[in-house]
Parts: sequence; C-alpha cells; structure tokens
Amino acid sequence: MAHVSRRGYNTSEISSGFDYSIDTHNAVSLMIERDWSNGKASFTGIEIGYRYRL
Repeated sequence: MAHVSRRGYNTSEISSGFDYSIDTHNAVSLMIERDWSNGKASFTGIEIGYRYRL
C-alpha cells in the first residue's frame, strides 16, 4: 500500500500476520508491520493478540 500526499511524500507499508485457534473458544494472533517514509524505514510494529469466543 502506498500513499502520496500533497507534499509528495511516499509512504509505503507492508504487514503479515496469522491467527491460531487453540480450541473452539481461544485463539491467538501475531502481526508484523513495517512502514517507510520517503524511502527510509520509519516504523516497525509487532502486534500480539488473544481472543476468547463464547
């Protein structure tokens, strides 16, 4: 995904992730994200999640 603003900045982002169902009620997830601003890495994020379903 890329975005060019009025100032001409090019901001790209890439991310990948997965969900794992432990059983019918519990699941965990992981996502890794990397952003660039004007060709330089500007952000790296790791998201870890837990979900409980009734």
